[in-house]
Amino acid sequence: MPKVAFTHLKSSAHANNTQLLLKEPVDWQPGDEIMVGRTGLGDTQQQEEMAVIESVNNTELYLRSPLRYSHDVGEGWVNGQSLPLSAVVALISRRVVVQGNVTMERMSHLRQCVKAGVTRGGSKCLYKRSERQLGSRDLGAIVVVEAFQGEASQLRVEGVQFRHMGQAFQQHCSALTVAGNAWMADSYIRGCCILDSFGQGLRLTGISNLNVDSNVFYNISGHGLLLGEGLEEGNRISNNIVIGLSGTDGLSSIETLSPAGIYVRAPANHIEGNTVCAAGYGYFFHLFPEGPSKMPLLSFSENVAHSCTRYGLLVYPEYLPDSPNRPVQFNNFTAWSSQGGAQIFSSRNLELQHFWIYACKDFGIDIVESLGNTSVADSILIGHIGQKDRTCTSAGLKTPKRYQLFISNTAFRNFDANTCTAIRTCSGCYQGQGGFTVRAERLTFINSPFQVSFPFPHSAILEDLDGSVTGQKGSHLLPSTDILAVSCTASANFSQASGGSVCGSDLVFHRMSLHL
Repeated sequence: MPKVAFTHLKSSAHANNTQLLLKEPVDWQPGDEIMVGRTGLGDTQQQEEMAVIESVNNTELYLRSPLRYSHDVGEGWVNGQSLPLSAVVALISRRVVVQGNVTMERMSHLRQCVKAGVTRGGSKCLYKRSERQLGSRDLGAIVVVEAFQGEASQLRVEGVQFRHMGQAFQQHCSALTVAGNAWMADSYIRGCCILDSFGQGLRLTGISNLNVDSNVFYNISGHGLLLGEGLEEGNRISNNIVIGLSGTDGLSSIETLSPAGIYVRAPANHIEGNTVCAAGYGYFFHLFPEGPSKMPLLSFSENVAHSCTRYGLLVYPEYLPDSPNRPVQFNNFTAWSSQGGAQIFSSRNLELQHFWIYACKDFGIDIVESLGNTSVADSILIGHIGQKDRTCTSAGLKTPKRYQLFISNTAFRNFDANTCTAIRTCSGCYQGQGGFTVRAERLTFINSPFQVSFPFPHSAILEDLDGSVTGQKGSHLLPSTDILAVSCTASANFSQASGGSVCGSDLVFHRMSLHL
């Protein structure tokens, strides 16, 4: 079992290079396989790839064959802290290997994909209709561990490689499945590598108090790691790397289109220090109403998602935890180079704290609906980090179309293009919706002339509690209309679509809805 399962590049590695400079020394050996990830930065084509070590010298790795792709390391500083924009380098080799077979049908399929020039997960390489019932291309090995209620149960798996596993057309046939209704004290799956799975990585069903720590999931069809029935609790999912997920037939519709690195149907668990790259969603909390959506999250902190085709974090369709004393916290989340950073569909008693979102396409944080006591605090949202094409996040923070949101101590940087804005009100609204109040304090705008956007008149009101947005403590910022008091003044920094006006603290606004 190696002391270091994965680390990060210290400097960029370019195509045709045979040397990697790492951030920390590793105890890897010549002949070991490694995986070099992507960062999603730069203009060159990027793809994670496998390589074989020729020799190791402290933090330097020398490869037997040149790299096929470039792996850039981004450089950036915000408030004196460096942005974590470095590619992962993970050890794939293990001394114990559990390996399934690769069928002739699978080999023929891969050759056809290469001939057609289709990358992994491309829609042109899904099954033809006549092949779907058989699924003979995707018949890997499976490992199933079952725990029985009332019996002592213990599982310890460490330093094992699982390769060519999983079966896409068989229900619950993930590469590894741990099932039952048992409390797995002192049990763990640690330091393993699951790669080239035909149907998901690891599924936990009804299991509690299991540690899943420092594992590598690479080239997985479907979700990487699943907490799958809504009954799991007390499990600790920590320091895992999930890279290179692709959709496939024979799994759920979500997995066919946008598989998630970590897919959660049971929030009462610890999810800490994980990294997801090149997936559909990074972390998908798919919570049933009433049951799982009422359970408080034990912890979600220090997680990273980047280069996702959809969002780094998605909470859907609702999360309304019963937590009367304090809100449930999603802490210290970092996302970049994805379609969106974090989207919360419907929430209550929820706080997003210490979120760092940058260089995403559509939004940094999107709160679609807040049913009360939802807040964003101590976060940094960055429109772009100096890319050559200067693609700017369309909206740093999208406020809810229904009810209230509180924003505190949050910085917006580099929203300086006419295609983007730091705060966009009334997420998903059409004209006639909205009109609710968003309260804000201690906001900072750096190189962000486009601060607040209103999609149409009467869409929202932003109450500036301390004057950090408008310069007037207790003032209200809202779309300009003909019915505003003469004391309200128009402001150029607000709203490209519908002009913005600032009204003093002496005015009281009431929301009124007429159903005609």
